[in-house]
Amino acid sequence: MTQPTVFTETKQRNLRPFQPGQSGNPAGRPKGARSRVTESFLRALEEDFTEHGAAAIAAARQSDPVAYIRIVASLVPKGFEISGEVAVKRKLEDMSDDELMAIISGVGLTVAAEVEHED
Repeated sequence: MTQPTVFTETKQRNLRPFQPGQSGNPAGRPKGARSRVTESFLRALEEDFTEHGAAAIAAARQSDPVAYIRIVASLVPKGFEISGEVAVKRKLEDMSDDELMAIISGVGLTVAAEVEHED
């Protein structure tokens, strides 16, 4: 049977892959490597959205209004305040598409008015 290794302070210090302040990759990532991929992706996304964006948004709104509202809500700034009274009687999942569209239209008008007011 082998003896269990006794870890002294010196041995433990030598187990660290890098000393404090030392980089594991001193040369670092080549400049522009990540940004080239990101820029290429964003350019392709912009081209696709320019061609298909409005139709894709309309299709999403019609096929899954609940997801559409979630996306719209996620785009509203965090500090955005909406005032007024809301009586919650049903879950979004239980509402008809027409009811959801009325809510979406109301939120859109409120957001548009707020954005115009800020300008």
